[in-house]
Amino acid sequence: MTIRRKLHLSNILMIVIPVCIIMLTGMLCITFLRNHYFDSLEDMFEYDNGLYSAQSLTFSYWGDFEDDPETAVAGLQGELAGMGFHVYVEKDGRRFSSNLTEEDEECLEQMDVRESLERCDSLTLTSGGSSLLLQSQEINGTVWKLIAVRPASEDGEGFSGSYLRSYFLLLFGILGSVTLGIIVVTNFFLTHWVSHSILKPLKLLQEGASRIEEGDLDTEFTDIPKNEIGEVCRDFDNMRERLKEATLARIQYENYRRELLAGISHDLRTPLTSIKGYTDGLIEGIADTEEKRQRYYRAIRLRAGDMEALADNLSSFTRLETEELRVSPVEWDLSEFVKRLLEDYSVEAEKKNILFLNEVPEKGIRLLLDETEMKRVFQNFFENSVKYRTSAQSVIRLWCRRQEDAVEIGVSGDGPGVPEEELTQIFESFYRGDRSRTQAGNGSGLGLAVAKRIVEAHGGTIWAVNGDGSRKDGQERRTCNHGNGQGLTIIIRLPLL
Repeated sequence: MTIRRKLHLSNILMIVIPVCIIMLTGMLCITFLRNHYFDSLEDMFEYDNGLYSAQSLTFSYWGDFEDDPETAVAGLQGELAGMGFHVYVEKDGRRFSSNLTEEDEECLEQMDVRESLERCDSLTLTSGGSSLLLQSQEINGTVWKLIAVRPASEDGEGFSGSYLRSYFLLLFGILGSVTLGIIVVTNFFLTHWVSHSILKPLKLLQEGASRIEEGDLDTEFTDIPKNEIGEVCRDFDNMRERLKEATLARIQYENYRRELLAGISHDLRTPLTSIKGYTDGLIEGIADTEEKRQRYYRAIRLRAGDMEALADNLSSFTRLETEELRVSPVEWDLSEFVKRLLEDYSVEAEKKNILFLNEVPEKGIRLLLDETEMKRVFQNFFENSVKYRTSAQSVIRLWCRRQEDAVEIGVSGDGPGVPEEELTQIFESFYRGDRSRTQAGNGSGLGLAVAKRIVEAHGGTIWAVNGDGSRKDGQERRTCNHGNGQGLTIIIRLPLL
């Protein structure tokens, strides 16, 4: 059963059941009290003893005699005739109007009331089934006298039975019918209004669910009502938004995974092919001198190192994906940390022809650092500068800029830089500026993503700018740009103690 039908049925039953109970109770009461009350009341208003009704009706017409006596008399004669009475009217002792019949005259003679009619101002009499009514009234100095006679043989003109049944019960029936009709019409419109306020939002939910089933997550809900069901619609729309975000994230993640597999395949194949070639050269005797053999050995070791670095990045990425990255920061002076970093990397710097310019102040900047993890961050920056440099030597400048509650640490290189639209993407997993992947040994694109997670684990942020980002006025310094590019600066912002 639909909600609309249930609403109609429930509203109807809310009316019908109480009405039926009231009617049943009323019938039982009438049946019980009929002999004690109703029959006596009805007898009082019966037409064969209808003086009470005729007297009340006559009193109601006296007020009309002042304005238009002819019309008042005609109306009174008409209504009393319906009750079986004929009327004689006098004005100041003279006949004004009469519809008495010979039978009415004979009835008066039989009742022997001529003398009483002349002497009395008001009289009601019932004799032998006949009824007599006399009333007098002075209006504006004029004396009106009204005599109404109902012979015993008269049954009324077009009416019979009980005055109570004819008027009161008929009135009650009309009022009951009108009331029932009003209730039914009101019920119809209220049910339509309530069902519309319920069914319209439900239809929105149905349409939204159908769109989601078809894969449409972009269409927003409109015309949401401000009620409880509207709140459900808003929650459903919020769920659609979250589902859309989750779907986009899943699609992006799948794209990243595909890029990762492609990158790993390429980055593994390149050193493996190189190692295989050098090994074949050694086996086949192509390296026929000790000098060549030593060069082949060094090349094999270098390619093995590339594979080891790839494995380390994959391990770090796996830890990041499973939320297992934990840092153990201790208090450091920034200048001491940078000195330790450059000392540990001095052998690699000499081997890879890197010139460091340390512009970090001697002391006074203290912060919490996990030495091992933060060294990995900076070493990744150094490795990227070497991988993407355009000259034989890399010049890397380290600087810092102190703020009120934080310090910005910058690493400015002299490489080719990054297109502006890709500056925010280089910290994404699997991103590589070398989209064609034509350069061997350029990595899998995980290093900066790992660095970002490590910095965030320290409560910091990281971003990149082209050129030298150390100037407060936003102007770029070019002192490190010994290559052909504009250089790239990685900036880390960490909280101070």
